[in-house]
Amino acid sequence: ATSHGITSEGRNPQSTLETRREEVELQPRFLFIALAMWWRALVVLRVASCKNQVHLSLGSSPREIVVSWASWTESTTNASVKYRKEEAGEWREAASLQVRNYTLETGGWIKHDYRSPYLHSTILEGLDEGSTYSYVVGNETYAFRAPRITEKTYPLSVALVGDQGQTEYSRNTVRNMLEWDNVELAFFVGDLSYADGDGDRWDSWADLAEEAYSKIPMMTLPGNHEIEYEANGRSFTSYKARYERPESYVEDEPISFDDDDGKTTHWYDDAFRYDFGASYYGFTVGPVRFLALNTYTDAGLFSLQRAWLERELRCVDKSQTPWTVVGMHAPWYSTNEGHQNETTKMRTSLEPLLVKHRVPLVFAGHVHAYERSHPVCFGATPERGPTYVTIGDGGNHEGLYNEWHDKSSWSAFRDGSKYGFGTLDFLNDTAARWRWLPNKNPQGQAGDDVIIFQHDLLDDHCRDGNLGLLLKDDDDQDDGYDDDDDFAFDCDARDPVKDVRRRVAYLLDANTQPKKSKASKKKMDDATVGLVVALAIVAAFVAVATAHSFLRRNAGPSPSADKGLGWVEVAAVDIEVDDEDDNDVEMV
Repeated sequence: ATSHGITSEGRNPQSTLETRREEVELQPRFLFIALAMWWRALVVLRVASCKNQVHLSLGSSPREIVVSWASWTESTTNASVKYRKEEAGEWREAASLQVRNYTLETGGWIKHDYRSPYLHSTILEGLDEGSTYSYVVGNETYAFRAPRITEKTYPLSVALVGDQGQTEYSRNTVRNMLEWDNVELAFFVGDLSYADGDGDRWDSWADLAEEAYSKIPMMTLPGNHEIEYEANGRSFTSYKARYERPESYVEDEPISFDDDDGKTTHWYDDAFRYDFGASYYGFTVGPVRFLALNTYTDAGLFSLQRAWLERELRCVDKSQTPWTVVGMHAPWYSTNEGHQNETTKMRTSLEPLLVKHRVPLVFAGHVHAYERSHPVCFGATPERGPTYVTIGDGGNHEGLYNEWHDKSSWSAFRDGSKYGFGTLDFLNDTAARWRWLPNKNPQGQAGDDVIIFQHDLLDDHCRDGNLGLLLKDDDDQDDGYDDDDDFAFDCDARDPVKDVRRRVAYLLDANTQPKKSKASKKKMDDATVGLVVALAIVAAFVAVATAHSFLRRNAGPSPSADKGLGWVEVAAVDIEVDDEDDNDVEMV
């Protein structure tokens, strides 16, 4: 009911109408504010979804650990890291190493535009090896045990994993790895995130992986899923930005796709140029020198990667680091139906180096299954030689590979039905225990468990199947990959890259000069000896004849002169030496 033009609500109808009209006019303004608040909520949600993405890696010097993490603001006000030894030590501030971010543009293999969070790295210095440390990133506290880098102590345990991705299987692998509390380091043989051009998946993988790799230092190498070719010709951008290695081998080559000759038939076929940095590098943990190779950059006879590997193998001090372990992404030896014949060029170039320098263990991923070889050299199965292990079953979304070719004589054990990882325990200077640990198995039950031995002597059966040449120290044949030439590496060089380049230049120069095989050199040496002997015989004949003639002239006629006795006639002696290079030497 109304009275005197006033509604029962105490309002004038006309003024109510005007108020409603004003409310309608204000709706666009409210809509704008609502949209702004919604957008801000998304930003906050994104920040919240970006956990710290913390992971640890080894520093460039002993007793150092690099802590890496992400934030959505560039400000370093809250980006400092504190750390202390166990619970009793004083908190120390870690100096900021660097802050960086990067962008990806749609095109090539990149699915959408992407801007990374700000990626921070800092170094924890002066660590006591083997001690447990706490450290704080943001509001989170983490802990790790400093690896024993400088100490040659046993046992030493390392985890190996490949092709992890980000599935529930991946999460199981991460959590099962944490159950092995004696593991001091994780060596990741490529294919980390399976982002495949989706930059956001690098962030989500780092969130998942933080559970393990914020506690266990992780060293990585690139797989094919790290390539992510861009329309501007670059590649490996996300991997390089997130997993830089702060060491003396700084990349100085363009990280690009190189198919100028038009002959590349498969994009795995070393068409990508990425040298040094986190592409291929080495690191030492106690008695072990780890060498990380890149399957997807040039590894040919005159490549930087091969010269670097040769330098590493020649310069390693076996008295301090008796073990050498090589990692790469795509395997050289596999009986699985997946990814066959993708590493032929790399294997042809590098396998002679691994054999000649007696590398005992080689790990790879790529094939989503597990396989271990017997000792194998160039396809043969000697008693002594490198053991090859494929550990590409970390949990990725592409699934397991359980289709196999007929088993080769060098294949010792294979299983493509389970996800998992492995541990390598170095027991002493000559023995190590390798265990493959499937996620399905009860804790501690290995799917494969074997002792690997390394030997000082190279088995005579380590023969190159293609060239049919023996690679022994007393080899007198030209294997095409000889590193026993006159070149000397400067193992203490302050600029190792320059030393590697010097080796490549030496090989290129030697390749342009006329070459003599080892066999021809040996024949030349034998011919020289023969020539010297022949000359000595001739000189002896001449000396005898001269002496006899002198005595005859001074002693008068000999009673036997009529019989021709006592006279020595030196006939013409023909000596021919053939050095097999059309340079015949003839002496008369």
